[in-house]
Amino acid sequence: MAKDDYFRIVYIILKYLYKQMKLGNTEITLDDLLNNAGIPNVPKQYFDEIISNLIENEYIAVKGKEARYIHMPETKLIIETLKIKPKGIEYLEENSMMKKVSKLAKEIKDFI
Repeated sequence: MAKDDYFRIVYIILKYLYKQMKLGNTEITLDDLLNNAGIPNVPKQYFDEIISNLIENEYIAVKGKEARYIHMPETKLIIETLKIKPKGIEYLEENSMMKKVSKLAKEIKDFI
């Protein structure tokens, strides 16, 4: 899997936010996420799309403010903080379980 694969980046973001939540840090800044989560260097538009999808699918919640720029007709969200939601935690758990099942199946195949 490529280091900039969509699902890998989603997993990194959710895993970091979940870890921070368990440490009592429920509102993580975007700078903290980008500087400390180990997200590979990807184009800003790609990263913004991933974050947008995580928000839309209710895996994360964000606090922010809306801004309208002179040369842009649409309003843009400026993210101040992020936190994982229960649906994001479920995604991590399901992903973890699938890895365990896959590993077990491979071990059984190798044994046989």
